[in-house]
Order: sequence, then C-alpha cells, then structure tokens
Amino acid sequence: MRNAYDRYQGAYDRSKEGPRYWMPSNPDAWEKLKEKFNGVYRLKKVCELTGLSKTTIYSRVREGTFPRFVKSGTMTAWRAADVQAWLDELDYAA
Repeated sequence: MRNAYDRYQGAYDRSKEGPRYWMPSNPDAWEKLKEKFNGVYRLKKVCELTGLSKTTIYSRVREGTFPRFVKSGTMTAWRAADVQAWLDELDYAA
C-alpha cells in the first residue's frame, strides 16, 4: 500500500509541466510527524493553525506551495502531518 509520501515522490519535479505539489523537504522528519499527527484537519482548523485565509490556502495549493487536500465525498481535509510539516518548515525558514 502506498503512503502519502510515496504519492508525492516524482510529482514534485518543477521541470515537468502540469500541477506542482508541495513536498516536505525532510522525509524522515515527516515520517515522525505522521506517527504523531495521524488525523486530518478541516479547512477551519487549517485557517486557525496557519493564519491564512481560505482563498490564500487554495491559491497556495494550486501554486504547489501548500500541502494538497484530500477529498472524501463532499468533505475536504488536509492530513495533519502535512500541515504540521509545512508549519515546521516555516519555523526553520524564519
């Protein structure tokens, strides 16, 4: 069974045409975050955690600078580990 990181591998090549996907820069740290944060966040929670608006989040997903969401029926959510890894990378960049 493929995990989320396997699905991201190969899809984040900026030289290829088509949509880009955000990928954690440190896969080992991301694996540890997956164990700690194994749920999903809905849009309201993602907005609270990141301080970004809905529009900004969807724009950044389209640009490939924010983790992609998952859909289940009509529900849209983000993997908690993806959002936490994105927040951790912001801390390292600051």
